[in-house]
Amino acid sequence: MKYLLFFCCFLSLVCCGDDNGSPACPDPKFLGRLAVQGICLNYVIEVVEGDIDPELVEAEWTHEFTGETYTRVFRLGNPCDFPESLKEGDTFEFVLIPEPQDPFCAVCEAYSPTPEKSLNIRVCR
Repeated sequence: MKYLLFFCCFLSLVCCGDDNGSPACPDPKFLGRLAVQGICLNYVIEVVEGDIDPELVEAEWTHEFTGETYTRVFRLGNPCDFPESLKEGDTFEFVLIPEPQDPFCAVCEAYSPTPEKSLNIRVCR
């Protein structure tokens, strides 16, 4: 009986994750792009697909150092929960979360331009 339980647990772990071990996203989910990978985890995420509340993101934001303009962007509020494997330009699915998973995250204080609006997200897939 315990072997059957073990097998069921193993099967659920294998079937419920995706190729990189991230859980599938529940709805509502969004497709984002790491638009700016600034120093000290000052990351800017651009919403590429999904019906996100316009009040939660900057409709338009211009990077003060490069002059490049981005639309539907926000500052990553929980950088310590963001996968290190994602690099500037990469796209990924995400969901909004109310609080960071690691509330005691320490990051350096170097300045890198980011939008005013900030969101906590969980990357999946």
